[in-house]
Amino acid sequence: MTISTYEELDRFGQGMVEHLVGRLRYGPDDAVRLLREYAPVLELLGKHYNCEDYAERIHEAHANGLTPERWIERIRELERPASRNAKKATTKKETRGFLQ
Repeated sequence: MTISTYEELDRFGQGMVEHLVGRLRYGPDDAVRLLREYAPVLELLGKHYNCEDYAERIHEAHANGLTPERWIERIRELERPASRNAKKATTKKETRGFLQ
């Protein structure tokens, strides 16, 4: 997702910018720039929450020095054990009790 101006954003992105500007006191250009910087994280997370929640999360990450790259790395670290556990649960030995 490439973002250059507010008008190019979808309604969800515009809502995030509006929240960053209206509630969190970012300038419009800074809000769009922050959204552009964290766009890869947003794509990975999907749209499961409202735009205000995502604006807050981006703001907190930025304020705490959490880079988009580190955030993505952390998400992937957390996904690995979950996928390993799912793989284990599908073995016959571990699922026998559930199948019979």
